[in-house]
Amino acid sequence: MLALLVLLGIVVGCTEDTPAPAPSTATTVRPFTVATTQRVRQLDPAYVTTDMGAMVATAVYQRLLTYNADTHELKPDAASDCLFRQALVYECTLRSNLVFHNGNALTSRDVKHSIERALTLGVQAGTAVLFSSLSEIRTPDAKTVQFVLTWEDNQFAQALASPAASIVDEPSYAATSVRSDDQLPIGSGPYELVRRSNGEAVFSRSASYEGATPGSISTIRVQTLDDTSAVEQAVIAGTAEVAWQGLDEPAVTRLQQQIDASSSHTTDSGWSRVARSGMLVRRLIWSPSSSHRLDAALRGRISLALQSERTLDSIVPRGVDGYAAAFSQGGIATVPTTDTSGITLVLGYDSGAPGAAQLAQVIENRLQSSAGLDVVVRADADQADLQLSDALPALATATGWMLPYLTNPLPGSAAKVEQLDQRARTTDDGNARTVALSELQQQAAADNVVIPVSQTDGALFVGPGVSIADGGFGPGGQLALWGLEQ
Repeated sequence: MLALLVLLGIVVGCTEDTPAPAPSTATTVRPFTVATTQRVRQLDPAYVTTDMGAMVATAVYQRLLTYNADTHELKPDAASDCLFRQALVYECTLRSNLVFHNGNALTSRDVKHSIERALTLGVQAGTAVLFSSLSEIRTPDAKTVQFVLTWEDNQFAQALASPAASIVDEPSYAATSVRSDDQLPIGSGPYELVRRSNGEAVFSRSASYEGATPGSISTIRVQTLDDTSAVEQAVIAGTAEVAWQGLDEPAVTRLQQQIDASSSHTTDSGWSRVARSGMLVRRLIWSPSSSHRLDAALRGRISLALQSERTLDSIVPRGVDGYAAAFSQGGIATVPTTDTSGITLVLGYDSGAPGAAQLAQVIENRLQSSAGLDVVVRADADQADLQLSDALPALATATGWMLPYLTNPLPGSAAKVEQLDQRARTTDDGNARTVALSELQQQAAADNVVIPVSQTDGALFVGPGVSIADGGFGPGGQLALWGLEQ
């Protein structure tokens, strides 16, 4: 027996070691990716003023209605139907079995809380203007919401489709404070934001969503890249499926040249451009807190100094129903000689907006050379006197585009502006509405607190096999994650 054990020990000792397992060749599948230069922020829909904030709002939250920015069609979303029960009572009935992503039931109380909260917090977002006809919100039962108006408002239903009308979970969203972006949002929309860092935000399709805009892609990553060159490289290398709000004019031109030269109407890497005619609108907006905002002569000098650069002559873009030319453009404007010594204006711009830094520099040079003004350009300046903005509107209507002006009119113009806005929204006469909207745009040109600069086509590119569903954009024309298809 001892000899046998020794023999076995020798055999075992001479046996080769078991080979190590081969390295795994499995690769992680990259999620469907939207490449951009803008940061995903403003996760609380009550104060959304950016395109990315609106994108989050339309993906994560529901509204009673949805609004198609291209066809101007309204459809029920969280509501099963909405209609005027009386001339001044607009009633919505909620769908059955609506739940938030945290499992809480969505009821009429949440709707009431959300809109009243938005009116408290969403001053800069124009919420007060959108709901200026609202007097009271009633909730006779868990599925019924009644909006009592003070005057007949033919734009009220559109307001219920705006990001500000997004429905939040009452226990999770305080009535008088904005929810921190450090917390993931809680909605009932087609997508849930499941992870967010400085460079990316990951959205997962919600299995519990009940509404008009279900998503078709299970996971979508919105990746914020450093600059427009990185976004263009993502298009070339195919490391993303969509490029939105990240390509400046030279990059767009290069990609468009490839499309024009291709028999398949695609770039060299197979990408297509989605038509967004006239959707890139740039404007200068005076900050309500600027100490120089009430200087009429100064505002006029700035508008005149930009006349030769201007390619849009109204605060409502061309192509929008109700547009009327109001600002002078082209030619050489005569800027009055005025003593501007001691005045330094801060011009702010969004560092994530492609081409904004270059345009801000052009505007600075023009204001210095033509108007004799001392201008300092600062990226992402919270306290700027003037802000260069290319943000899309809350709603792609004439009223929606005018919100920056309607929200903060000059003291001497406020009563007239409010009267004209109400007239445009109460009349059933198309001609009377056109006149009221035209007068509003003329008054905006006289006040010069929102100054149009340019209007060009938007730049949205999609990779091979990717498309946008019919009506697959947000209420202001923003990218909607539920509209992406592959």
